[in-house]
Amino acid sequence: VEFKTARGRGPAMAPKDDSMELEEGHGRAAIAAGQIGLFLLLLFSNVGQRLTFKGLGYTLGAYPYFILLTVSGAFVVIFGVICAAILVLTGGWLPETRTWRALGAFWAIGF
Repeated sequence: VEFKTARGRGPAMAPKDDSMELEEGHGRAAIAAGQIGLFLLLLFSNVGQRLTFKGLGYTLGAYPYFILLTVSGAFVVIFGVICAAILVLTGGWLPETRTWRALGAFWAIGF
């Protein structure tokens, strides 16, 4: 199948200009650099969080339950705030997330 292109009659995919390839190459490099940066940020954040929690646990000695309960309680509060923001700012949950199949998957993950 042939279509009318900017260069006349030819295949549907016209050859690219050299300038477009240079711009796409820079775009890919920027995306890759951003992904690597986010990966390193997540890695360092995770390591820092683990070291902080372990350090707090060691200072409490035989009573590390305080850390466990505090972190668990804070997670519930933070998750509740995020859910409330989703409901208020976006108008609610998507219908696809309110099916029994989706709820069953969440139940299996939580169990």
